Amino acid sequence: DPSRLRGRGAWVDDGRMVYHHGAYLTIDGVTEDVTSISSRYVYELRKSLPTDPADKPMSSEEGEELVELAKLFRWTKPGSAALLAGWVALAPECGALRWRPHIWLTGGAGCGKSTVLNDYCHLLMGGCDVFAQGNSSEAGIRQKLGADALPVLYDESEQNDDREKARVQAILSLIRQSSTESDAQTLKGTAGGDAMAFHIRSMFCLASIQVGMRHQADVERLAVLALRPKRDDEDAAGTWATISGSLARMKHDKDLPARLLRRALDLLPVTLENIKVFARVAAKRFGSQRDGDQYGTLLAGCWSLTSTQVATEEQALELLESYDWSEHMESSDADESVKALAALMERGIRVGSSEMSVYQIVRDAAGPGSVGSERTADEVLARHGMRVKTEGGKPRLMLSNTSENLRALLSDTPYGADLRGLLLRLPGADRCGNRVERFGGARSKCISISLEEVLQAGPADDRYDPPAF
Repeated sequence: DPSRLRGRGAWVDDGRMVYHHGAYLTIDGVTEDVTSISSRYVYELRKSLPTDPADKPMSSEEGEELVELAKLFRWTKPGSAALLAGWVALAPECGALRWRPHIWLTGGAGCGKSTVLNDYCHLLMGGCDVFAQGNSSEAGIRQKLGADALPVLYDESEQNDDREKARVQAILSLIRQSSTESDAQTLKGTAGGDAMAFHIRSMFCLASIQVGMRHQADVERLAVLALRPKRDDEDAAGTWATISGSLARMKHDKDLPARLLRRALDLLPVTLENIKVFARVAAKRFGSQRDGDQYGTLLAGCWSLTSTQVATEEQALELLESYDWSEHMESSDADESVKALAALMERGIRVGSSEMSVYQIVRDAAGPGSVGSERTADEVLARHGMRVKTEGGKPRLMLSNTSENLRALLSDTPYGADLRGLLLRLPGADRCGNRVERFGGARSKCISISLEEVLQAGPADDRYDPPAF
């Protein structure tokens, strides 16, 4: 049964902590042959990973040095250092995690992204990772991994044209699939008619100048770690001298990745308990279980570098409160339904010889004035499946369920497929009692939104004229 195959990497097998090195297994710290384990899973003999665990694990003092080195990079927010260190600590054991957080390094040219990716992350993996360039495809990464549970580093993940955008979006789809532990598989057809099944259990680290996450599901799974440009550092030369010296000492220590791997394997049961503690505390702090899983898991990894004990909730909260999370949380604070409403309000509609946003037309329809000498605001809205109507003494925006023009306004956005469903999640939204309303010459069932929500969502600029070409 191919679904029972387990490749190289860390696994939890009936309560046992198993690490598949390729040519042999480590089961709860004891070296065994790949054929000696009694399990419903098949650990396939593979090419050995380039780094074997050291006999002696990395000490907590050495782990503290790794965290301090991560702090030397020019982060826009200091909390990014803890998240980076946490990713490095957890990546070797990503196959054993129930939730796999990912990170995206970003910043302008020359800010140090490649240094972080190559000389910190990749070096500490000891070759037990998949290191892909930006022109690598989702299919290539997926087939390279096979049944392995190894971390993936993806450099130069830019989106400068449609082709690159499509490639990176496919990678993000793969990341979404790998985040949660489940029995669901990725199935791909082949020319021979036999489907190929994949079960990705990797943690990803991406690096690029631009961050192109279009979907809320990606925002919740990838922590964006932003670096400041060199010009923002008053002593850029001194900072680089300190960083390069620390990186050189780390590179000179050939056994460091092996000791890190040994520490990760020895502490895996403790780390799994710490993840529960940090995720619970972070969920209370951020008000979202998904944010708790994402940031709590990474902070538990950071904790595992400096301590061999299970953290108390007080200790977890102390570490959490020692950083400013405003930048990391700003992209996840906005609900997807609010973003969909804002996208609709920003869309432009041509009115006579000028172009106006939907927000401006709705605002005119709700009050005195019109949008032009030829058509009133109500007529323009009705033509696009919308109208403003007062119910219970309060104005509301009605949106047709069947208007093709309304769908076309957001057809090229992530919200076009289910605009109605997204808008119904807004506070106060309803289905208008399932009754039929008239939109211009057509009658249709509709939904309605409080006009207060609409006026809060749109831009405040006045009518503008498009440039003449």
